[in-house]
Amino acid sequence: MPYDEFVRLQLAGDLIAARANQLSPEDYANHIVATGFIAISRRFGFDVENYHYLTIQDTLDTLGQSVLGLTLGCARCHDHKYDPVNADNYYALYGIFEITKYSFPGSEEKKRPYDMVTLTPQGAEQTTIDHAYGAFDGEPKDARIHKRGDHKSLGETVARRNLTILGGDHLPEHEKGSGRLQLAEWFTRKDNPLSARVMVNRIWQKHFGQGLVRTENDFGARGERPTHPELLDWLASRFIESGWSVKTMHRLMMNSATYQLASMEKPEHAEIDPEDRFLWRFPRRRLSAEEYRDSVLYLSGQLALDMGGEHPFPAEDTWGFTQHAPYYGVYKTNTRSVYLMQKRLKRHPFLALFDGADPNASTAERLITTTPTQALYLMNAPFVHDNAMAFAVKLARLTEPEIINNAHSTILDRKPTSEEIDAGLTFLQVYTESLADSEVAQDARAREALAAYIRTLFVRNEFLFVD
Repeated sequence: MPYDEFVRLQLAGDLIAARANQLSPEDYANHIVATGFIAISRRFGFDVENYHYLTIQDTLDTLGQSVLGLTLGCARCHDHKYDPVNADNYYALYGIFEITKYSFPGSEEKKRPYDMVTLTPQGAEQTTIDHAYGAFDGEPKDARIHKRGDHKSLGETVARRNLTILGGDHLPEHEKGSGRLQLAEWFTRKDNPLSARVMVNRIWQKHFGQGLVRTENDFGARGERPTHPELLDWLASRFIESGWSVKTMHRLMMNSATYQLASMEKPEHAEIDPEDRFLWRFPRRRLSAEEYRDSVLYLSGQLALDMGGEHPFPAEDTWGFTQHAPYYGVYKTNTRSVYLMQKRLKRHPFLALFDGADPNASTAERLITTTPTQALYLMNAPFVHDNAMAFAVKLARLTEPEIINNAHSTILDRKPTSEEIDAGLTFLQVYTESLADSEVAQDARAREALAAYIRTLFVRNEFLFVD
């Protein structure tokens, strides 16, 4: 899916579906589900009515940073001191979401979800499974400025419109909707100077560790200037010319000479540019938590490539969760990490251990930590042991030298040296002998030793880092 279409569906999929001709039932439903991006904005308190203004604030914060690379939140209370976004601009956007209805997930007081969105077109036959968590329009009206951010101290009314720095477009005179559809079009039109730049900068960041603009969520005056402004503009232009194709950008960057540089140090260059800001070598980076998990599953042959499905949440009539006893379910799955269930109150334990993003905010760049608990996990976790054993089973029919060669070639993407082959053979022999007095059956000892050897490869820096 082109990126511009992806953004439009997340902001206004329900409105696009309502105006589209001849959408299949599946496509119609997918349009509705996409608006879950809006609906999963943070909730505060027990109900929508009293705290919805904080939820809208989270929507605008996330939208501004993720799509435009702008911090809009300051303008909620006062005109932005550093960027040309004032309170009028903020509440012009605020009004669009103030009249947008968000599905409610349930709370300690109201234990059932409500305001769910139907997945079938008007007039079609419906059934609590033809509904989804999403957004839909309420009665149109413009918002009033909250003086100093106080929702109880209302100022003048502000017409819903685009940000002034992006054109300041007003809604059509007789528009009966919230304005989300127009907002989606404003943010993704070709002459928007931010959306394409922000996205190609994020793609660059994923491949090189840091963006050409190193404050990936802040392209404003307080953010860092791009190290290669002409390159950023060129990539953004190519992105739009390609039809906003993310795959095209991946290919373009990964086929570049810069991406294919070695990561070796060069003292003469390091003296001039020690941070490698101008990319004289490939910047070494550690695998993210998701990359590590998916890689281990793939190598063991256990990775399920199908799309993740619904999680088996407890039945609604059993819900008794409270602020101090929230829902903490974790579901075991071998699907790709993108389909792992993310909870707002507590991160998935594996992602939390390896610096996964905070699910409550747009995270431009993850903090990379190295802790003893990470090493202990890699050595002792059932996940690593189970996948190492699955890999060992695949290699069990090979001779020991072939096993060492295959394991190195597959896991580390290189052949072992003669010294590593000797060390690997010694490891397998000594480990097998050490199991003589254990409860492991004799015919299983060689496989246990092989799994242990594979675990040593799974914890090597050579596997954990991209060079």
